[in-house]
Amino acid sequence: MADFIDPFTDTGFKIVFGRENVSNEILAYLLNSLFSGQPGFDKIVKVRYPNCERTHDWVSGKTIVYDVFCETENGHRFIVEMQKNPQENFMDRAIYYVSRSIAEQGYKGKRMEKGESTEENYWNYSLLPVVGVFFSNFYIKGLEKKPVVHAMLVDTDNTKPISFSTRYAFIQLPAFDINNEEDCNTDFDKLIYSLKNMKNMQTMPFTSHHEIFQRLANVGSVSNLSPQERIQYEYDLKKARDYNAEMSYARKTAIEEGRAEGRAEGRAEGRAEGRAEGRAEGRAEGRAEEAREIARKLKASGVPLETIKDATGLSESQISLL
Repeated sequence: MADFIDPFTDTGFKIVFGRENVSNEILAYLLNSLFSGQPGFDKIVKVRYPNCERTHDWVSGKTIVYDVFCETENGHRFIVEMQKNPQENFMDRAIYYVSRSIAEQGYKGKRMEKGESTEENYWNYSLLPVVGVFFSNFYIKGLEKKPVVHAMLVDTDNTKPISFSTRYAFIQLPAFDINNEEDCNTDFDKLIYSLKNMKNMQTMPFTSHHEIFQRLANVGSVSNLSPQERIQYEYDLKKARDYNAEMSYARKTAIEEGRAEGRAEGRAEGRAEGRAEGRAEGRAEGRAEEAREIARKLKASGVPLETIKDATGLSESQISLL
């Protein structure tokens, strides 16, 4: 097994980003580097992990379980998700997750604080901002094919933000084409480069530049996994290998079946075209023979040449040979 885990497996992602008192600094580094320079974003100092299992859906009674759910010291909420394989309606799913975290902030009537209700505590629709961060190992339908796409509510005439209550960051991993450490220009480049390649690394890069990469090396080391994490991680690897093998076989089978169908259709079309051409040629030859026979009879009866030409469509030379 490799020295470091694959952080883009289900278990690996939660090990790197989702463990209280272990992953906090790595997650804060990710979020700060991701949103650096974005409007309305204050640097995160600390994150904490409330329960990732959120409220029940009132219709089905089911819960949403996020990959990673955290809150900052000033009350901002972050949902961090990883989707390795393409999923239908992925964008709608992202919107739904953020919307649910917004909607669950509402309450009815008087809100209790320290066991007492106060008249002024009726909810007035004030919201804690919710930010959705979505990693995808594929290009998301409808988005430009670039590494990161940021989105929020804006005035469509001037693109100025009108609210920071909901915002999104879509990280499309296939668009990161950085193949060398030297090509990493930002903190975010360094982190994504390390995450994408750590499963094949023997040493973690950038450890001399920032201690966060040393922490990433420690957190992501296979030798540091607990027995239960090791079992779950190996199960994830097996599941991923099985999926890739199944998809590869399905693609190969589809290609072979397509080729076979194409050859069969080609042969069938060739036979059909041959029969059609044969019938057409036969009908044409029959009409030509009929015209010659009529011309013979008219010629024998002494009908003028011009009249025979008009009646049969034959040329003067053709009639002369009869």
